[in-house]
Amino acid sequence: MAADLRRSVHLRTEGHPLFLVAMTEHLLARGVPSADALEGVVPADVRHMIEARLDRLAADERLVVEAASVAGVDFSAASVAAGLEASVADADDRCAGLARRRMLVRAGAEDTWPDGTAAGRYSFVHSLYRDVIYAQVPVARRIELHRRVAAREEAGHGPEAGRIAARLAMHFEQAHDLAAALRYRLHAATNAVDIGGFPEAAAHAAAGLQHLARLDRTRERAQQELDLQLVLATALAMTQGYGAPGAELAYARVLELGRELGTTPDSALRGVFMFHLVRAEFAAAAEVARQGIGQAREAAGSRPELWAHTSLGVTLVHRGRFAEARAALEEALRTHGARERGAPLPAHRHNPETAGLSYLAWCAWMLGHPDQALAWDREGRRLAAHPLARAQAENGSSALHCFLGDARGALEHAQASLSLAIEHGLAHWRVMSAVMRGWSRAALGEAAEGIAEMEGAVATWRATGAEFVLPLILALLGDALARADRVDEAQAALAEALRAAGRTGERFWEPEVHRLRGELLLRGGAPGAAAEAFHRALETAREQRARSLELRAAMSLCRLPPRGGAQEGAARARLAGAHAAFTEGFETADLRAARALLRAAGRDRPPSRAGSGTRAG
Repeated sequence: MAADLRRSVHLRTEGHPLFLVAMTEHLLARGVPSADALEGVVPADVRHMIEARLDRLAADERLVVEAASVAGVDFSAASVAAGLEASVADADDRCAGLARRRMLVRAGAEDTWPDGTAAGRYSFVHSLYRDVIYAQVPVARRIELHRRVAAREEAGHGPEAGRIAARLAMHFEQAHDLAAALRYRLHAATNAVDIGGFPEAAAHAAAGLQHLARLDRTRERAQQELDLQLVLATALAMTQGYGAPGAELAYARVLELGRELGTTPDSALRGVFMFHLVRAEFAAAAEVARQGIGQAREAAGSRPELWAHTSLGVTLVHRGRFAEARAALEEALRTHGARERGAPLPAHRHNPETAGLSYLAWCAWMLGHPDQALAWDREGRRLAAHPLARAQAENGSSALHCFLGDARGALEHAQASLSLAIEHGLAHWRVMSAVMRGWSRAALGEAAEGIAEMEGAVATWRATGAEFVLPLILALLGDALARADRVDEAQAALAEALRAAGRTGERFWEPEVHRLRGELLLRGGAPGAAAEAFHRALETAREQRARSLELRAAMSLCRLPPRGGAQEGAARARLAGAHAAFTEGFETADLRAARALLRAAGRDRPPSRAGSGTRAG
């Protein structure tokens, strides 16, 4: 028996020894193939035992447990009262009597609904009891019972009915009230997204879409489909990756419906932006962001304007245009962030302010402001509340610490992000966090384990059709392989990183890829080719105004074997100039290494530290 089927059998029988044995024997005899086929299965001997207990009930007691079986495994006496069209007190007395006699149900705590209805709460002794009893309720009566229970629970919870949306959706579905069922399926899906339950959100949205297919095509139906497709697209993007075919189809349908209705929700644009971004289609992503800006301005300014401006900045970061990106991100947060802080988040629950701060941190580090980078990073993590935003913020922090050469810090934040990604089924961040954790482990001496984790993550990433950050991922893998003296594999990873950058235009980590390639060439006894690679890294970093990467390239040039006075002097001068450009972050690994090199070369003239410790603001 497969492991998932064993787990499902244990859950279905609640570990009850008799039921567990009976269910296992039943499945083995009939060859039930998977856990999905287990729902509703009750072995004959177990069913006969429960039916025998049911037959010992008086007629009025049987009506009570039948109504209770419709209400659920765990139920309120008020719901039973609605099904029986009896008073709450009468239904509560009958349920309490059955519980005292241990006849199929047991008593729980008191239950009070928002409208003030108070009654006892009960549950079936075992879920299989409920299933057998429910199956014996005649179809027409079962439909009517669901209708009564749904109407009473909806009324009893009033404006707070959305809190029990999943239960109400089930009742209205069984009552054949598709309009109400659709309404609550969407609400249940949104509730699931709110708490990071993306697999559950996808299931609710898919169920709603199945019901929708049975309704006539109207404008209202199109709007309902758009809402459901949007939640489905978001959930699939989170659980399978933005590049997954299911997410692509759902987002395409959302855009089609938006054109049909004459409006495209901001959340849909955000999802389509991420779809293009993950495929490294930066021009298309930027166009979607500009559409979001225009749409938000027509609506007289709203939170969508923040994500749209932030998203434009994000595309600039990945194209290596760091100064422009920083200006765009700072403007977005300054103009829209404070005004919109605390406004309701859209369906994806992805805080654009958190994303903007993470990217600002990366920009600040690239532009030579390590202290500001750490300050932006801390602020981004402080503001992250939803699991999705927290996973992104922790992953961004892990990458920043990797850039800073702090492997232990990178590992700590990668583990935090990975834990959130696993708990909430966030496929995108699970892969990214695995890459960062793998690199950190390799840097801390667990080379084989770290590389294996990174290689697995890269394979998963590619399987989704994603191209986004592939140059960075492959460069980090190349660095880890080089640390393990797997030089040929490291060279192959870096060559592939350069090909990916050329294919997509993602230049974020390009100078460092050239520098790492140069280090491998130097190790292989080709100092001339290494020098060319280091110069390419230096030129590209200067073009991007990426001071931190320029400093690294200058250090690599300075470490080349002696080549004569003029060349060595030029290398030292370049390093001194690159070091002098910094006004903060003097205790970071790269700046300490640069000072050590300058001292060794007799050029120990560090710049003024007047600006050290400057914070972002």
